[in-house]
Parts: sequence; C-alpha cells; structure tokens
Amino acid sequence: PLYFLHGVKDTREQWHVLRHAPTSLERETHSLANLFLQDAEGNLQRCSSGLVVCLADDIRKHEWEWLQRLWEVAFERKPRTAVGATLVWSDRAHETQMDDFLNTRGPTTHRLLHSLISSGAPLCSAVNVRHLANATGTLLVLNPHLYPQDELRALSEYRNGPLVLIGPKIDLARKPDLQFEDPCSHDGAWCSVYGLQAPPVGIRIELDSHAEEIPDFEEINEPSTFLKDLYCRQVTAGFLRACAEVLVACSQGVEILRPSEGVQVMAFGMDEGEIRLLLGNDRHSYVTASVDVGRGIADIEVLSPFPLFPLTPSGSIFSVKIPGRGMVVVGVRV
Repeated sequence: PLYFLHGVKDTREQWHVLRHAPTSLERETHSLANLFLQDAEGNLQRCSSGLVVCLADDIRKHEWEWLQRLWEVAFERKPRTAVGATLVWSDRAHETQMDDFLNTRGPTTHRLLHSLISSGAPLCSAVNVRHLANATGTLLVLNPHLYPQDELRALSEYRNGPLVLIGPKIDLARKPDLQFEDPCSHDGAWCSVYGLQAPPVGIRIELDSHAEEIPDFEEINEPSTFLKDLYCRQVTAGFLRACAEVLVACSQGVEILRPSEGVQVMAFGMDEGEIRLLLGNDRHSYVTASVDVGRGIADIEVLSPFPLFPLTPSGSIFSVKIPGRGMVVVGVRV
C-alpha cells in the first residue's frame, strides 16, 4: 500500500495549512487521491490507498467535519477512464536514470513530468510498459533514450491511440506525424508524435530562442539542502507549453478555453454519461475559467464547497470561478 503524506497542521513545527491555506489543502487532497495506474487488464487502480495525515492538537469539530467531507469526496468513487494522456513507466529505464543524469545533467523523467503538468498537460494516469496490450488512448514516453530496445519495439507497435515521445531524439521504427525540438536545448528536448488520425488543429508552437550556456559539471556548486534544485539543463517554457498543447490535442478531452494560463484540469469518465472534473488554479487570486467538455451538457453538480451558486452550461461549455491556489470539483452529465 502507498499512503501519501498530507499536511494539515503541526503546532510544534508552527504551520497550519487547515486555517492558513485551506484552498491549497483541498487541492492537495483531490490531486493526490486522483492519480491512477492502468493494470494489465486496462482497468484503473488508484495509486494511493489513502492519506497519512500530519496534524496535531486543537482541531475543532466543524473543521473535522469539513476534513471528513473533503476526504470522502476525494476517495469515494473510482472512475472508469482517465481523460488525457497516460504516462508509460519502465523500471529498466528508471534504473539507468541516475547515471544518465550524472553524465548529462539532462532533465529527469520526474522533472519533465512535473514541468509538463505545470504547463497544462492532462496527465493523471500511468501504465507499465509491460502492460501495453490492453492500454488505450494517448501514451506519453519521457526520456525514451533510456528505454531498452525491446521496450522501444513494443512502443513502436502501439496502435490504440497516439504515441508522444519527449526527450533526447531517438529513431523509432515508425515515421512521426509531427515533430519539433527546443532550439535552446542541448540534445535534451525533442517531441515526436505518432499515430495521429489527422493533424492537430490550433497548436501554438512558440519556441524560445535564447540558448543556455552549459557549465562545467565538475565545477557546479551543489545545493546543501533538498529545498533547492540540483542543477539541470534547461528545457524552455515555450517548448513545454507546445508539448502540453500537443497532449491536449491528441487526447481530445476537456479543454480550458480561457484563461488557459495557470488553470489545470483532471478529467475522469465515471458512470455512463458522467464526467468528473477537478479544476485547479495556480494563481493566488480568483480566476473564472471557461471549460469545454466537447459534448452537450445536461446538468452540472458542484461537489466541492465552492462555488455556492449553480453552474449554468451553454451547449458543451460552462464557466466556473476557482479560488486562488485551490480546486473546484464538479460532476457533469452529458
């Protein structure tokens, strides 16, 4: 079992997320509870069995009730499908990651994944490369140069949806339908897309032009605490945004129409005709997002404490206000 550490409060350490940043606490809960793994049969299994809650004294009755309801909504139902791209995981690629990082200081798989999610890529599920037979939808492979040849051959044979490779360029046994590179990167940022039924529409590939100067790795002053990052070769924001838009277009799922900057969505297919959306806001202020689910909306149920007013759809689109650093959870019937 895997239990995520979930910060609520600690008097001795002098922090109190429950009262000082409750919107962030809500978002953390829903985000950690809604990460999934596709098993060998293609079914979704929740990555975590629950939360290890870090807290101490002086939580009041109404706060316990609020926390209990939050945890219930986050864990009460398991979706049938995850809308978006699925990350491919390889134990063997992971085993070679450390040596590769030490030798090249290229971005690690976890760093790339975090950067893509922060750029708006729809990623909330993973599948082991051993279980590709029953995988469906868009697959994402990060740092494919770390994969052994037999796993690359299996990936090249995938035909159940688009396949997106991001990392140092490799030659796959297929011709890509779309490819571009980060002109500022030193052999570390290339995006190749395979299995597109039609060219994606409306993708903005706006790449930066300032190349980074690579230092002498032997002379790098490593940080003395884990609170600071190890030096890593840059991947520019423009390249990451372009990759995120490619993944959105390939997934053909829920789209944030405006403002796309700083608003993220986790989307899941529940029962027939029902979609659950987790809408997050990176900003510290309220933001009103316009969301397109791609199908006519019959009804919307707000499952989080906010907003208080009913949401009124127009066709396949609805607007919702999201609190700063927080998350709104809605159930949409189509």
